[in-house]
Amino acid sequence: MDKYDAVIIGGGIGGLTCALLLAKKGAHVAVFEKEKRPGGYCTSFSTDGYLFDACIASIGGLRKNEPLRRIVEDDLGVWGKVEFDELNPVQRNLFPDFSIDIPADVNQYKDALSKIFPAEQEGIKKTLSLMEEIHVSSLRAMCNTSDSEVLADYLDKSLYDLLSSYISDEKLKAVLSSYCTFLGVSSHDASAVAASNIMMHYVKGGAFRVRGGIQKLSDVLVSEIRNCGSEFFLEEEVVRILCNGVQATGVVTKNGKKVVATHIISNIDVKTAFSLMESRILDEGKTKKINELETSGSLVLAYLGVEDDLSSFGLASVMGYFSSYDFDGMLNMNNHMSFGVTFPSLFDKSLVPKGCGNVVIHCPFCYTGNSKVVNKDEVGKALVDELGKIMPGITDRVVYQSIAGPDTLQRYSGNSFGAAYGWKQDANFLKNLPFLRNLVDNFHLVGHWAGYGGGVMPSIFSAYKVAKDITR
Repeated sequence: MDKYDAVIIGGGIGGLTCALLLAKKGAHVAVFEKEKRPGGYCTSFSTDGYLFDACIASIGGLRKNEPLRRIVEDDLGVWGKVEFDELNPVQRNLFPDFSIDIPADVNQYKDALSKIFPAEQEGIKKTLSLMEEIHVSSLRAMCNTSDSEVLADYLDKSLYDLLSSYISDEKLKAVLSSYCTFLGVSSHDASAVAASNIMMHYVKGGAFRVRGGIQKLSDVLVSEIRNCGSEFFLEEEVVRILCNGVQATGVVTKNGKKVVATHIISNIDVKTAFSLMESRILDEGKTKKINELETSGSLVLAYLGVEDDLSSFGLASVMGYFSSYDFDGMLNMNNHMSFGVTFPSLFDKSLVPKGCGNVVIHCPFCYTGNSKVVNKDEVGKALVDELGKIMPGITDRVVYQSIAGPDTLQRYSGNSFGAAYGWKQDANFLKNLPFLRNLVDNFHLVGHWAGYGGGVMPSIFSAYKVAKDITR
């Protein structure tokens, strides 16, 4: 039976980051990934000469001197081994009666909003300054460098609560809530801290895309893990977690491989992980709490290859489309559909055949009532039709089209109902952090199930914290 210092279940960005950080400290690590390629949601696929990132529109927070950049550059040592392109504007949002480019600068964003809402100029300044302070405090807390009173004050507050502190214009509140739709929660429910972080890690930290596709980042991390003497296994699904009393001690894979380790690290759906434990290691109270935690919504994604280089449309690389200011009403597919759309080939011609372009549309999907089914093809068609209203004639030039839905995300990631961001990021979700960090002895969570939020940056920070705790 093989023995390791750490075994990691799942090769998403959190698992890869944790494995490399531990391996660089001399630990012998094994990562088990059930799919054919590493990365989880940080994967790419290609067909007919068109390459698409499966789920990630961009990575926020990679500007020089930002904490995430320091982890990628100094701790992981992979900054120069992949090429990152910075996007500016971060995103262009299209609203019913105006559009706005979100700049990669907090003060410029204040000015841009103030020109549209001059009566709210002071409120805009105070609100964005507060959101920036919350974000900086969150980063410091994740790096264990300080505690923050402002962070504590907003842990159980909604974004709407925060916005209402300084802003009265409901349209402006909707504009500043645009990221909530992609988190799958309304501004009345969304965590003020999570919403501040997702906005500011782009506006303050910059938005970046990996040249050649995000798969290159995942592949480089795997290569570095192996170069450090640790192991990465593809198509090796963990089907059982071994336990001894109240400790996790090892894993068994679908192919019959049995290993033991000092630390077991999960980068998969927490509820799935606990279903794999061979004994009832959790007491009834913890089991009940885990089962009560709500997962995030999912996505419907449309991947399009077009015979047009897209340069004539005057596009930003990332755009958000909002057909109404009733953002709460746009959380599911209806007459007030909202969606995000990326045009990666505008800045990276290596992704497509010469003279062509690629498009990825992502639309939030939140389950309601007992309904767990979505007709992704119907939704995909509606999304493409809506795109045609923004880009007249583009639908006639589509030569490749593929639709992914919650079932697709669940199949490849193992996430319950295709959850896009792990846990539902409502106003109370950060209170689960102490609970999630102390579930089982020698058992650790990384990725968006660790409780810091969804996306690349929180997933990497969760891995950084676990690696630091293990090696200190």
